[in-house]
Amino acid sequence: MAGYVGVLVSDPWLQNQFTQVELRSLKSHFDTMKREKGCLTLADLPSQMAKLKQVGENLTEQERVSFIRDSYKCLDEDVDFEIFLRVYLKLQAHAAARMGNNVKNSSAFLKSPTSTLLHTISESEKA
Repeated sequence: MAGYVGVLVSDPWLQNQFTQVELRSLKSHFDTMKREKGCLTLADLPSQMAKLKQVGENLTEQERVSFIRDSYKCLDEDVDFEIFLRVYLKLQAHAAARMGNNVKNSSAFLKSPTSTLLHTISESEKA
């Protein structure tokens, strides 16, 4: 029986920004983009990230282009998976700020160190 292998990222902070489900999905998108283009650069990301739900639905092509152009000096730089994740996070935060935080991170509760679930101990459980 094969063991479970998750998507690993060398930067622990970056790894903790995503669930394994999100990382697998983003890795799949990244691999598809790289396969389609051959070589993925920062200049390619605005159009390619339109396919990603949260970034594609909440930011226009022009907003993605200008944000990436303002954030990075050299747009001809090759993109690896970690740079792709960083750009995705920045665009996601930009979309959230632009939308007035109406954009919800559906997995935020999975990453939260605390839970609001309360359990009241009944008399039968105390014994």
